[in-house]
Amino acid sequence: MLSCLAVSSLSFSWNSQGHLIIAQIAYDKLTPRTKKSVNEFFEALIKKGEQTDFIRSSTWADELRYKNINAYNQWHYIHLPINFTHSIKPEAPNIKTACKAQVARLLSPHYSLVEKAWSLKMLIHLIGDLHQPLHVATLYNDKFPYGDLNGLKFRVKSKYKNLHRFWDSGGGILAYKKSKVRHRITLVKQLLRHNNLPINSIRLEPDKLIDAWLEDSFIKAKNHAYQQKYNKKLAFQYQKKVKQISKLQLYKAGQNLAVLLNYIYDK
Repeated sequence: MLSCLAVSSLSFSWNSQGHLIIAQIAYDKLTPRTKKSVNEFFEALIKKGEQTDFIRSSTWADELRYKNINAYNQWHYIHLPINFTHSIKPEAPNIKTACKAQVARLLSPHYSLVEKAWSLKMLIHLIGDLHQPLHVATLYNDKFPYGDLNGLKFRVKSKYKNLHRFWDSGGGILAYKKSKVRHRITLVKQLLRHNNLPINSIRLEPDKLIDAWLEDSFIKAKNHAYQQKYNKKLAFQYQKKVKQISKLQLYKAGQNLAVLLNYIYDK
């Protein structure tokens, strides 16, 4: 049984800067019809006194913990096993089941604007988490017979202390020294300039999209995340690779979120 001690730490992912970047990329890629629909949800929240919008809401799921609301902590991750010789079924709820549940609510006619706004805010954040490789994979080996809790137990000699926190920082690309806003704008422009892939025209069902994105993140965790040696300094080439993958994943998270919402609201 995996320890629930991971819950609090895993709630904080990509850091706030990362989630804001993902949401900005997604919002800019929404079709006019989709943008009109999602804006209606936030207008409903504003009428109830909440100061929010699509982009600012991206950090809301983590902010719940500051209010000591921990009921949704398990929604941020899943323990898919690496190097585990026996079959294991990840505990639910998890990020996979939570993403699908929010999509189902958004597609249902039986919820109010405010209720759907709650699910949208959660989904904006969770799709970001889904693209962070160490939010989906857990290493099993002789050192971690019960799993390394998505890299939280995998120590590294760095200010980040463990592998999970290093990946949450995007390998350091999400750190900022002076202006947080200026850093974010610069990074969004950089991600769009170097990626800017066309929106996939294949309209897969949302559940299949979520499964595919989860698998993609898991493969990146399996093939790259654990190339770092345990309790050693972060190798230069490893840091470079993590930054490269993180930039791609941040961009893909934004684009994929737009793909998902455009599917729902621009049929």
